[in-house]
Amino acid sequence: MIYLYLFLSTLLFFFPSCTEKELGGCPNLSIHLEYWADGSTDVLQKHIANATYYIYTEQGKLVQKGTLSSDLLNRPCGFQLKLDPGKYHFVCWGNLEHYCLVNRDEQLEQAYIYTAQQDAESYPQSFDPLYFGEADITITDMDQMTKITPHFHGAHVTMWLYVKGFKETDEQGRQIAPHFYLSNFEAEYDFHGLPRNQQITYYPESVYKEEDDVLMAYCHLPRFDEQTTSMIHLYSGVDHRLVETVDLRKFIDNNNIKLTGKEEVDIPILLEFHDLDCMVTLPDWDEEEAKPIL
Repeated sequence: MIYLYLFLSTLLFFFPSCTEKELGGCPNLSIHLEYWADGSTDVLQKHIANATYYIYTEQGKLVQKGTLSSDLLNRPCGFQLKLDPGKYHFVCWGNLEHYCLVNRDEQLEQAYIYTAQQDAESYPQSFDPLYFGEADITITDMDQMTKITPHFHGAHVTMWLYVKGFKETDEQGRQIAPHFYLSNFEAEYDFHGLPRNQQITYYPESVYKEEDDVLMAYCHLPRFDEQTTSMIHLYSGVDHRLVETVDLRKFIDNNNIKLTGKEEVDIPILLEFHDLDCMVTLPDWDEEEAKPIL
């Protein structure tokens, strides 16, 4: 009897039933989200901790939205909804939770993602490690199940910044970390996954990595390509003087870094100081891959 109970409980978890009260009838739309990264198999669970979805009519009016936890996101059967017959557009953002907000989501063509600290008129420390997916939906029958499988695409670049050989202290001899300012990066996405040409400066916090004797700053940024106009500025933490500037386009070109056509992009940059000279190179160590908080 116990085994039968456990078996039935498992079936209810993976294949949940519906009620008239919950959905106005049984669902007629099944959505299974996938993310293949730069391979050919689904690795969604490794990169995406949660998802926020929006469904719009053919005229662009919001009719449903919701948030999927990791448990719901990784169900083998996906998740199910109820829609009236018609044509719809499905939009989904992965990992939208810490640094970014949504505005004007009632209309598809007006909705956009932006950094939360823009409201406070301060420099954001990071962008969310976003993933974007969309799909068209056609419901022809209220009682017939329609299945779609939208695929996520990477909507961020992860930047790892390191400083070695540059140390400053205060009057008490305590080490003061320099500051990074990352300028000319995008701040907003529309709901087609495209930048809105609103550029902003990011200000990631620097921390000291004792095991490598380096200062490090880490952040996620909206996507950019090999022709970016973005700049990386290093400022003194003591008197805020400009210490070094990195032209990101030149760095990408000099180090043969590929962004176009790639889903997962990490860019590590080492600024190593020797007396008055600064060498800007790729570090000779690999940073452990950051995983979403599950």
